[in-house]
Amino acid sequence: MRVLNIVLVFASAIGALARGIQPDQSSLRAPSSSLTGRSAHHERMTNAMRLRRGLPPLRPRVIPRQPLAGTPTTSDGLHLAARASPSPSPSSQPSGVPPPPSFEGVVKLTSKLDGSFVGFISKSFQIFGEFGVVTSLDDALSVSIAGLRSGLNGPVDVRGTNGAQSPVDFLGAVNGFASDSDVLSPGSSNYKYLAGVGSTPAWSSPASSNANAFTQATGIEEASESAIWFVNTFSKELSAQWINPDGKPALHTEVLFYPSDNVLVLTGDVAAFTADFGDAVPVTLSLFALSS
Repeated sequence: MRVLNIVLVFASAIGALARGIQPDQSSLRAPSSSLTGRSAHHERMTNAMRLRRGLPPLRPRVIPRQPLAGTPTTSDGLHLAARASPSPSPSSQPSGVPPPPSFEGVVKLTSKLDGSFVGFISKSFQIFGEFGVVTSLDDALSVSIAGLRSGLNGPVDVRGTNGAQSPVDFLGAVNGFASDSDVLSPGSSNYKYLAGVGSTPAWSSPASSNANAFTQATGIEEASESAIWFVNTFSKELSAQWINPDGKPALHTEVLFYPSDNVLVLTGDVAAFTADFGDAVPVTLSLFALSS
């Protein structure tokens, strides 16, 4: 009986490990490999692999389409207002009028559960190309956000200035390896890595052709987006809005700290994510300016 119990405990431990959010480390490219090349891709997780991990099968792929400009796609009044009144482009600024101010600083994370300090977004990637969490400002990612106006701004790009170089120097979202599709929705444990990505247009669907640090590290092709961020200049909060492949914003986009791998992820359903992948902490992202 004791041997059986040991076997069951061991099997449970293996099962728990298999339900992680990362691919096997064997998928990592050699350090000498090109960081920007897209050759020698590894396969995405198959249905057989997902079943072995205790995950549901893959959903059918949805062909992306671009939304009509100005068309409301969500009942979230905040984001509808932002979409109806996009930030003006530099060319639309009246002659002689100075451009809107920009922000430079770091991104601070606090727990939504108890308000405690979690850390800052790291300037260095984890081994799979995602951003981690650090507690020292010396190790924090410095970011720059251009063209901010008073109030709500977005969607905007957030660019890292002391981390990865182009083409993956934007703070963005990359589809998770164990997700069954690119869609974030209620009842789904799908997730996105917070990682370095190339720039994508506002309100655009996830693009597999867009450069991202996860694909550079692993050779596994995943879709990504950069202009997913909304900035409230009054509260200094930074919130995310993932755009699904059908061109519509996800009903809910929550940023989580996943301590098992020290990475940040986005999901559309916190309860579904934690049920499949384990503990995670919902976090508030705040802009923290550094004095010169």
